[in-house]
Amino acid sequence: MNQLEFEVREVDPSEAPQLTQLAHLAKAYWGYSPGFMEAFDDELTISADDLNNDRYVFRVGTCNGKICSFYTLDKESETDGSIEMSALFVEPTAIGKGLGQRLFEHSVQEAKNLGASIMMIHSDPYAEKFYTKMGAEKVQDVPSRSVDDRTIPLLKYEL
Repeated sequence: MNQLEFEVREVDPSEAPQLTQLAHLAKAYWGYSPGFMEAFDDELTISADDLNNDRYVFRVGTCNGKICSFYTLDKESETDGSIEMSALFVEPTAIGKGLGQRLFEHSVQEAKNLGASIMMIHSDPYAEKFYTKMGAEKVQDVPSRSVDDRTIPLLKYEL
């Protein structure tokens, strides 16, 4: 059996198309219809400008040197002392191998390094269980940023 080498590193702006593709694949993993997925196009599309914007912290997780996951922290939070995890995606073929947990733990350390004391997470409903397993607590349901008349869980993780 081959050993999986997992590493988290900074992202290169030229990797924006790979991250966009990964975000779409990971979101579609939950069985959303193609029509429903279209509503997420803006939210899931990552540009080189996004990757160069100081507002965001992007980190990629690599599996044997290939991008297999990433997360995004948004430093412009609505609450003092908090940071928002705006994305955490794992390649569908790598789900269930502990990579999400390792990536989440990395994001927690990164958020602490940035001086945050709370990480807020706007979660896909299917991912809520993952975040609560990591120790986040549901605060409330909030309107989706992409789909009208849909609510999603808002979670809080104490750093």
